[in-house]
Amino acid sequence: MLLGTAVLALLVALDGDGTTSYMIICSAFLPIYRHLGMNPLIVATIATMALGTLSGTTPWGGAATRGISVLHLNAPSASST
Repeated sequence: MLLGTAVLALLVALDGDGTTSYMIICSAFLPIYRHLGMNPLIVATIATMALGTLSGTTPWGGAATRGISVLHLNAPSASST
């Protein structure tokens, strides 16, 4: 169950939006964790670790987008290469 939560969290984190990712992960796994009698804080912990790993490293993630905006830069696009 923990591995499935981590894999889904990593896949969902690729979109770069943390709020949407938490909503998807929690709504999918919270009822399962409750049914199995597992601590629901595990869902939040795994989601936080996965989202923190990917959100800061993707160019479309929140940290990069905020940095680009503050520095008044244009985001690189695939067609500019």
